[in-house]
Amino acid sequence: MTNLPNNDTDLDAEFKVTEVRSKKFSRKALTGISALVLGLTPIATFATSASADQLSSAKAQASAIASKIATLNAQVSAYSEAYDQAQLKLQTLNQQISISKASIASTEAKIAELRKKLAAEAVNFYTQGGSVVSFADVLNGSSTDVTLRDVFAGTVANSQQTLIAQFNLANANLNIEKAKLASEKALATAALNSAASSKAAAQSAMNTAQSQLLTVNSNIASLVLQAQKQQQLAQEAAALQAQKRAQALALAQHLQLQQQQLQQQQLQQQQLQQQRSATTTSRANAQQSNPNGQSAYVAIPPGAGAGTAVSVAMAQIGKSYVFGGAGPNYFDCSGFVMYAWAHAGVYLPHSAAAQYDSIQHVSLNSLQPGDLVFYFTPIDHVAMYIGNGEVVVADNPSYPIMVRSLYWDGSPVGAGRP
Repeated sequence: MTNLPNNDTDLDAEFKVTEVRSKKFSRKALTGISALVLGLTPIATFATSASADQLSSAKAQASAIASKIATLNAQVSAYSEAYDQAQLKLQTLNQQISISKASIASTEAKIAELRKKLAAEAVNFYTQGGSVVSFADVLNGSSTDVTLRDVFAGTVANSQQTLIAQFNLANANLNIEKAKLASEKALATAALNSAASSKAAAQSAMNTAQSQLLTVNSNIASLVLQAQKQQQLAQEAAALQAQKRAQALALAQHLQLQQQQLQQQQLQQQQLQQQRSATTTSRANAQQSNPNGQSAYVAIPPGAGAGTAVSVAMAQIGKSYVFGGAGPNYFDCSGFVMYAWAHAGVYLPHSAAAQYDSIQHVSLNSLQPGDLVFYFTPIDHVAMYIGNGEVVVADNPSYPIMVRSLYWDGSPVGAGRP
């Protein structure tokens, strides 16, 4: 309770001090509190905007790299098929060369026999006065068509002319056959090397892209964690701001109440100044009419054969995809189905396109377990149908052998039954 002055002089002094305090309080205290309340602005958006932009950029980069990997996967699949076909062609050509060697040996034997006969004719020609040099060429086996014509021109019988013609024809055919086989083998080898080089380049590019994707995904995970932490900090800051704002508002209300009390006290003091002659009882009654208010802060709370092939194929699930692989530990798409059907006694070529050409074609509506399903145009991918609209497939180096939907890689372009 406030003690009232006991005399007029004290009353005047108290009134003046109270008036000054009231003006000082009303002009500065409330102004400062209002500024404090207005200054508490949200900051959560500023804390997370930078990380959100980084996360959006990283996700866009990851999407672009994933698209690039899909394109490279398609290229690698095509190059792998080209490599398999080139390897198959070279194997076939080597088999042809082995067969042709017997024919070449026979031709060479025939040429040797003709050379012996021509040598005998040359001896006879020499004994009749022919050229020594030409005779030596015939005996050494270095005679040419021109030499033979020069040696025997105008002097040989029809049988000798026939013998010379046979020799020349056999020799020419031999050279043509050798040149043809050498050229075809060189072309096949070049095609194989080119396909291998292209496949290696595409695989290297895909490996690089996959490494980049791992890095970007790691960055995304880091940014997500950072964003979560920033969001938590922003929420905590917002809660703290709300608490401070409520406290400031409660303080402003408290100070406003105090100002009202001071104004009331001033009024009482003015009344007392006008009643200097009043008695002590009157002053006591006036004193009792001057209550002091109290306030509290406000807080806010916070088939037999087909069956065998399918069984063998399903047993390989989880094994790795490797280009050119044909088992038992690594496979590519055509090598995988070739390996499975070989256990059922059916031998297929190591090429998706060659497999399609070598088996009976069936419609997609009549697929049975064990049938082969082919993809893309031109064909460069194959899988094995296992029923219920699913296939088991060696897809690409990014995935192990697994079961997928029949349409996982687009609509099939054909099917066949080994």
